[in-house]
Amino acid sequence: MKDIYEPKENGNYNVGISADGTWRKRGYSSLYGVVTAISIVTGKVVDYEVMSKECRECMLWKDKEGTDEFMEWWEGHQANCNANFEGSSGAMDAAGVLSIYQRSVENYGLQYVEFFGDGDSKSYKVLVDEAVYGNIA
Repeated sequence: MKDIYEPKENGNYNVGISADGTWRKRGYSSLYGVVTAISIVTGKVVDYEVMSKECRECMLWKDKEGTDEFMEWWEGHQANCNANFEGSSGAMDAAGVLSIYQRSVENYGLQYVEFFGDGDSKSYKVLVDEAVYGNIA
């Protein structure tokens, strides 16, 4: 995609994306979801975020919580825990888009300066409130 755009003075590329989320189950009761960011120029996926409200491994260890064995396991597990979201399933969309924006410069040298989302998403408001790139919306 970088061959389509000219880099800015800071070396980053300003690109437009369309972002949306989907869930494992219909409605807003799912424990798992995926948010994708798609280039509005190429139509290809630029980045994605898998969202989960639970971790199967944590569920297996829940009965041992508070033990020394659990604490030792948790120290090695917490950085890789699949449970990366707390809140309503409907809020996964905005949280996933925010994560994608927050890592775009460091990971890819991209600033998403145009955002297209569907009408049921709170993502745009979250992006404006967080001002990930400073004064660039």
